[in-house]
Amino acid sequence: MEEKLKFKKMFSVILAVALMLTVSQSAFAIKGENDTRETAMWAHSGFAYSSYTNRYDDEDWFKIYNDSDYSRLVILTLENDIYINYDIAAFYTRSNGVETSIEAIDQGQGKTDMCGFWVQPGTTAYIRVKGHNGSFGWPGLETTYRLFINYQN
Repeated sequence: MEEKLKFKKMFSVILAVALMLTVSQSAFAIKGENDTRETAMWAHSGFAYSSYTNRYDDEDWFKIYNDSDYSRLVILTLENDIYINYDIAAFYTRSNGVETSIEAIDQGQGKTDMCGFWVQPGTTAYIRVKGHNGSFGWPGLETTYRLFINYQN
């Protein structure tokens, strides 16, 4: 009985990881694409986006749109690699129409940063990922981040 429970737990973990990997989308650094708010890449709930910054002033921008009739809670999770520390911020419109921002508390290299915010109906929110204090990665090394965007309701 105990072995059966262990197998079920292990199977659940393996299935969850496999599903997470199958819904990953690469957003690898292409100069001029999603480097600014104006060129932000459309992102979707439930996907993981992987990329890296390749200069001290490089930023990656994503955008999400709330097409529902109600406010949506969005949770952002940013997994940092062990070499580079990335930061994440969101820019969105509050229910009173004022644009504001939130930045995740920096957890450091190899750690996970998280933040949450409400996206109002019919509005677009923007997400920025950049290297902490100008740090950046380079091709050939494991210097990528993974961004997860999830709606909670």
